[in-house]
This record gives sequence, C-alpha cells and structure tokens, in this order.
Amino acid sequence: MAVKQINPNIQVFGVEAETAPSMFNSIKAGKIRELSFCNTFADGIAVRKPGKLNFEIVKRYVDGIVTVSEEEMKSAIITLAEEAKIIAEGAGASSVAALLFKKFTTKFTKIVCVITGGNIDMSLFNGNHEIF
Repeated sequence: MAVKQINPNIQVFGVEAETAPSMFNSIKAGKIRELSFCNTFADGIAVRKPGKLNFEIVKRYVDGIVTVSEEEMKSAIITLAEEAKIIAEGAGASSVAALLFKKFTTKFTKIVCVITGGNIDMSLFNGNHEIF
C-alpha cells in the first residue's frame, strides 16, 4: 500500500505457491474463493482462503499475482543461500523464485524482491544441494 501511495507507477506483484493459489484464484474470480486443500512446504503462504481485508488490499494495490512451483521455491532457497548467503524459508524465497523463473514481465529495470523469514530447518539441505 505504501509504495503505491508514494508512487502509483510502481508495479507490485504477489507470489503464491502453485499448490496453494487462494489469492490468485480469488482475484481471478473477483470474489474470495476457498481452496479445498493446499499442499506446499512453504507454510508461510499455505493459505486456503484469503481474508477479506487482504483481498481488498490486493485488489486495489497489486498489479498481478503469479505462482511458483515447489521446485522453483527450492531452487530460489538454494540460490539465495549460495549466492547471497541469505537463509530464507519457502514463502520468503517465493519472490526470488518468481524473478528467477521469469514469472512476470515489467518495463522497469529496477526490481526489488521482498525476502522474509529464515525459519527453515537447515537439516533439510543435504550434501548434493537438494532440499527434501
């Protein structure tokens, strides 16, 4: 909300797991939709039904919502750890996954990914740089 109020020309994209696209489906339908289930390791974005307030905020301020796969989020977690020395959980790495896997297009050259959470069990990483 804040960045759009400061500069309405800034584009804002939301990212959800392909296996838990509750907001994506709700925005597409024009009303809040509930998933029968959601199955993602990214528990921070495992949402079956968007809240009314969040839905209204997203409708007003978000330019688009994209989805990323479980494998894309895992790849983003590894890339963040190896390249940037940032430990992020699945939900926190979802924005980077969307960028890495070209899930949206924009005319802008400056892109900011919000990376949140370091709440990931490091024992999930094995010696082959794989998770799970």
